[in-house]
Amino acid sequence: MLSPLSPRSLLENVRRFFGGGETSRVGRYTFFYHSRAIALDGAFYGIFLLNDVVARKAFHASDFWVMLIVMIPCVSFLFSVYSSTLIPRGRKRNLFLWSGIVGRLTLAGVAFTHGAPAFAAFIALSSLTFPILIPTCNAVYQANYL
Repeated sequence: MLSPLSPRSLLENVRRFFGGGETSRVGRYTFFYHSRAIALDGAFYGIFLLNDVVARKAFHASDFWVMLIVMIPCVSFLFSVYSSTLIPRGRKRNLFLWSGIVGRLTLAGVAFTHGAPAFAAFIALSSLTFPILIPTCNAVYQANYL
């Protein structure tokens, strides 16, 4: 009997819940990695929500910088609706990789900032990759699981 937390049983339970048919070989292989990547991504977004607290406490940011740091991610998500139509069909996998790398590497630059403007700039650069990452991520999931 499979453990309820093994990747294969998780995939079977998800498939059974959504009433889907047989999962493809690629879907079975990549589910193991996608489930862990999604869990880490959730932890990342949870930490990302603390940006305003970090800016206020560590950098003594003014209300203006805190407002920008809070509003930039929300405003950038509005563009995810339009970015899916701007992305060429055949290049979504490469764009998925590069937008994820650029988005995460800009956050590594946060460790080297010494003021609120630089901190806000790195957060803004990282937030601008989210609208590109969401549709490309969905395209990769559709290619692997449908």
